[in-house]
Amino acid sequence: MQRFRSSKNSLLYDMASHHLSCARELIPGQPEVQFQTLSEYKRTGFFPRYLNLLLFLRKKYPENQKYQYEIENLLSSTKQSIAYREGLIEITGDNLVENYGRTPPVLLMFDLLDKSFLGDYPDLALLISSSVRKNLSLNPTITLSEVLESARNNPSFEIKAAPYTETLPYTESTYLKIKDSSKKASNLDF
Repeated sequence: MQRFRSSKNSLLYDMASHHLSCARELIPGQPEVQFQTLSEYKRTGFFPRYLNLLLFLRKKYPENQKYQYEIENLLSSTKQSIAYREGLIEITGDNLVENYGRTPPVLLMFDLLDKSFLGDYPDLALLISSSVRKNLSLNPTITLSEVLESARNNPSFEIKAAPYTETLPYTESTYLKIKDSSKKASNLDF
């Protein structure tokens, strides 16, 4: 907790969050850890975890009315949010549950042919696309499909590889060719 306080006072919030998660694992029942976790959830916007911890603290400290007021305010603001109206957040009993099963697929396309943005580094497009795919794969709400990769390698599309890196470009015309020929075009996840 000393490292957490030191990092927070130094305005190093990412490091403070890491030290707080370590403290949660080492001493989960300590009240200071729970209160700091509550403020961290509120600061970072983890509202389902924030509500669940508020409910736990309300059961643990029933004489403290602050938790009850905070729960009521959070539930009223949650019911007015777009995520609740769209069904992405559900209130079940005493819990707030995130439901990512209904999220529509999002199509991300990067056209990396503009030399003014990337400069004269021929392998920069490959590095950017691989880092974007890696970062997207770390998010549990995003699924990356390999259908597009296998379809792009189809020789009947006549997609020409970049001369130096031998990478196949993601362009709008490539996507339209794949979409027109794919049987599952509506089920592609990117």
